[in-house]
Amino acid sequence: MRRFTLDQLYEDEGKTTGFWPGRYRAYERELGNIGVLDRPNTAKPHGVTTSTDVPGEVIGYVSTDINTICFVGEDQQPALEAGQYWRAVTSKTYQKVDQATNIGGFHLLVVDTLQPQTKWNLVTRWVDWAAGGQEFGTRTQFATLAREDVEFVSDADRSKGNQDECRGLMPVAKIRLGDNGMVRICDLADLQEEHPRSRPHTSVMTGVGDGYYTTRVQRDSAGLISRIDVFFC
Repeated sequence: MRRFTLDQLYEDEGKTTGFWPGRYRAYERELGNIGVLDRPNTAKPHGVTTSTDVPGEVIGYVSTDINTICFVGEDQQPALEAGQYWRAVTSKTYQKVDQATNIGGFHLLVVDTLQPQTKWNLVTRWVDWAAGGQEFGTRTQFATLAREDVEFVSDADRSKGNQDECRGLMPVAKIRLGDNGMVRICDLADLQEEHPRSRPHTSVMTGVGDGYYTTRVQRDSAGLISRIDVFFC
């Protein structure tokens, strides 16, 4: 089994200014032309959910109603504390909750990496998605915010349940965390409503649609978070 950092996988291409976002945005335009699942009534639970049966430490859920998830440095004041948040349809304010439940409304997560001013890569992985005997074409399996030294598995042993993560891996952007090392993961619509212009962010399309998506973290040998994954399908 081999492992590669993102810079090793895209060593030559990554040197070209604008290559990463340019290539991803071309794929995103294709996603915008295909059908996705919609939640017409935001007061009701999401119909699209992802399983908690994933390796790693599941920390909660994020939701979207416009097919787009954002990763934002939570370094503006007042910053939310780390944890799971939920907002009812009738409220404009998120409240911190002990555990997420798919009961309608909106969900976001704030993750404290404890690593201020560190460099991270936002990537997605594309797969051919099928469900219920129906093929849906190429969609986004997960979005990952990975510290720049994180390695992805290649030539994995499928007999042991491992995946070749490097196949279909697509870099989106390079991100530097703020002074508090915290990351907000939320629906793009929430971000636009709260900070229409002032808050920088990086977004990814789920490729599946409106949903309630499992989020996990992975840690390095020192116990620090090295990778945050949001699973879409």
